[in-house]
Amino acid sequence: MTTKVYRMTHEVTVCLSLLVLGLTACGVAGSSRDVLQSTPQPDPVVQPGDHLQVTVWQRDEFSGDFAVSSGGTLTHPILQSVVVGGATLSTARQQIVGAVAEHLREPDVRVELLVPVSVGGAVNQPDLYRLPHGSTIAQAIAEAGGATTDGRLDQVRLVRGNSAMTLDITTADLNYGRIPVASDDQIFVGRRSDSNVLRDVLVPLATLGTLGIAIANLVRD
Repeated sequence: MTTKVYRMTHEVTVCLSLLVLGLTACGVAGSSRDVLQSTPQPDPVVQPGDHLQVTVWQRDEFSGDFAVSSGGTLTHPILQSVVVGGATLSTARQQIVGAVAEHLREPDVRVELLVPVSVGGAVNQPDLYRLPHGSTIAQAIAEAGGATTDGRLDQVRLVRGNSAMTLDITTADLNYGRIPVASDDQIFVGRRSDSNVLRDVLVPLATLGTLGIAIANLVRD
């Protein structure tokens, strides 16, 4: 009986997680102005925990995706003494180029800030992605394999901080697809059929009720 109760409790937990995720995608409120005003700045400040993509032409030992440590240094096997935390991206880029130049003559260096963005809903590969700073909402969706056959690109939900809005990125005049992503953005592509809302939100609720009755019966037994 203990095993049965454990399994049912686990299923309840899973259903609750699905319910919370569905409500987050559908129910976060906010104005278009709030979301668009929080569009990232052209020269962001690099923070500890951020990732920098360093590419040095034809020198793999200098190239890769490197995190910024809590002390602000770059977790790079050769350039670990370079402090980039708290600096703007352009300043961090100059510091990294200067450090590489101490080892190589006239190096060709490219430095990009990688922004964590979660993409879900009706996309082919929902996941958390790290995208170059300046990437757009349309590019984030493309990175996730694009919309599925039942995806609605005229119903794209952008959750940024405590605000959210629904965007139609199919209309070229509005250019919503060209909005740059920001760190920790959540992007949900809507579906063509409302039946998915019934399946993803209401069915878990009904399942929770059924599981609750089953657990109660087991406890009584």
